[in-house]
Amino acid sequence: MENFLGNMSDEVILYIAKYSPVLIKKAIYLLILYFTYNPVKEFVVGSLKKILRKKILDELLVNFLLTSTSLMIMIFYFLNLLEILGLKTTSILALIGSVGVGIG
Repeated sequence: MENFLGNMSDEVILYIAKYSPVLIKKAIYLLILYFTYNPVKEFVVGSLKKILRKKILDELLVNFLLTSTSLMIMIFYFLNLLEILGLKTTSILALIGSVGVGIG
């Protein structure tokens, strides 16, 4: 029993040593995504709002474009999150594309 626990602890230490650089890199990417989401969203939506307010456009159209832009930024960050976690996003992108074709 003691030999089994010794071998098990050695395997755990080897596993941690092998995958810790990858996990640290992914954690750093996740932190970057977390801390850049709100500033990027506020900058893009704020800039678009300033541009659209200068033009003479309907208020409903301006709100629709701002909401759509905010939603696209959220989807972009969500897909990046899935990629960092190791999930393949090609099928999700194909689904989003087919929904876009269907709506169009």
